[in-house]
Amino acid sequence: MKVGLFFGAGAEVDYGMPLGGRFALEIFRQDATPDKALLEAQLAAVDPRSIYANTWLPEKYFQQSLWKFGKREFSALVESTIEHRRRDLLDFLGSFDRRAARVLAGSQLSRERFQQAVEELSGYKFGQRRYGNVVELNDALSDDVSLFSSEYFSAFLSVLEAVDDGRARPLQRLVLAFVQLLVAVHGHRLVDSLSHQLFTRAPDELSFLQDTPNMFRLELSEVGKSSLELVLDAPSFRVSDVSTNIEVVTGFARELLTELIASCLDYRKLIDEYFHYLFSPRAHWAKFTRIATFLLTVRRYIAEQVAPNEARIAEGPGYYHDLGRFADHGLELAAVGTSNYNTFITDILARELGEHPDVHHLNGGLADFYDPYLNKLVALDSPDDLTRTERLLVPFMLTQSGTKPLTSVEMSERYVDLHRGFCDCDVVAVVGYGFNVDDSHINAIFRSLVERQTPLVVFEFCANGDLDAERDRRIRQGLRFERNAPVHLQPVDAERMCGGRPWYERLSELA
Repeated sequence: MKVGLFFGAGAEVDYGMPLGGRFALEIFRQDATPDKALLEAQLAAVDPRSIYANTWLPEKYFQQSLWKFGKREFSALVESTIEHRRRDLLDFLGSFDRRAARVLAGSQLSRERFQQAVEELSGYKFGQRRYGNVVELNDALSDDVSLFSSEYFSAFLSVLEAVDDGRARPLQRLVLAFVQLLVAVHGHRLVDSLSHQLFTRAPDELSFLQDTPNMFRLELSEVGKSSLELVLDAPSFRVSDVSTNIEVVTGFARELLTELIASCLDYRKLIDEYFHYLFSPRAHWAKFTRIATFLLTVRRYIAEQVAPNEARIAEGPGYYHDLGRFADHGLELAAVGTSNYNTFITDILARELGEHPDVHHLNGGLADFYDPYLNKLVALDSPDDLTRTERLLVPFMLTQSGTKPLTSVEMSERYVDLHRGFCDCDVVAVVGYGFNVDDSHINAIFRSLVERQTPLVVFEFCANGDLDAERDRRIRQGLRFERNAPVHLQPVDAERMCGGRPWYERLSELA
């Protein structure tokens, strides 16, 4: 049975790799100084007498300042999130207790210790006080807000009500950030409604009344700045059972805000808005160097994640090591694609399978570098090779951008070759991939396969082993399929077990 496989970020959690939103936040936390130095070294290697330097780069480029993204650009991401990911934000805030319990379960802090801290600080047992009847959002914004009735958010409020000294100031800022995001989301919806439908009724003869300009605007920059600052500037320590009471409550509130930002952050705008400046350094030098430095930072951060996890990567266990068991169940690996950037998947496949199909990195990878002057991909073994090239190259590792498949012939060929490989398979399985709307260019491959009647099996991580209706809806929505589409959704736990058996055994049954 010929099998095609596609791996997303979730497939590499066992190997110590970070997931999407957290990955982005960690990149924003990085000090870009070494990346600016590398870009400066690249510029020094360019021959200033070449046609390239005299026509494509700005005059006296070697004397120009180099720039990097800062908090102003990053705070704009929260504005974009409020505008484009409103539903995700509301889902999180509307199911605050469920989200909080999930974050708490995955932290070094026990539920009992958190509840103890709340009780000792506030004088009330956890869950004893709720604020839904005493704190309400203005009806003009929304009449359906459950945040203040949640156990966990009420616990934060009860601590703030009892502790009024300087110790509680960080917690107060965090709670206010949640409230600001809540108000911003509902306020943006109200402003958007007023701007696009100021009149609910008007005679056809007076249709000109609808031609009023957009007179309403919600200022979101401060909301974005304050929320992201609280997350990016957070102390490096993680709260645990041995932390003080106020550290426990404040640290957990910060973890929740981090989870909210990470799960909803719309960072596609940053990439899409700046990527095209790679093609015009002469006209937009500051923006060119910002995106170039950012891509160098992305690559360096990902490469640095490999070193502390080398043992786990080499020995497993993990999804890539499981591929060595495929033959025992009548499965032949025929085509492999991934949205991840690491190259260790190839090393593991070589050890586990010997001969194996090429791995198609659809989002680029550590070995991929991009020449914006010629619009082509270049393979380099090391970033040190960047200082020995004739032109400026940048890592090709785009995070969340619809421009990914359109930037070069080589990338387009990867998509086509993988699709053809999948079409020759008897079944295609997807592991650890989220089917986000920002990845519609990858989702289109899977949609095409189903339309061609190629069975598609999606292994979705579910801590409790159950695939809830919301996950089912999200996946099918990403694929643009109705509920009855022939897609096999299979819940898999942290041990890569599906219904008590290894995921590859379940795949062999469905193939």
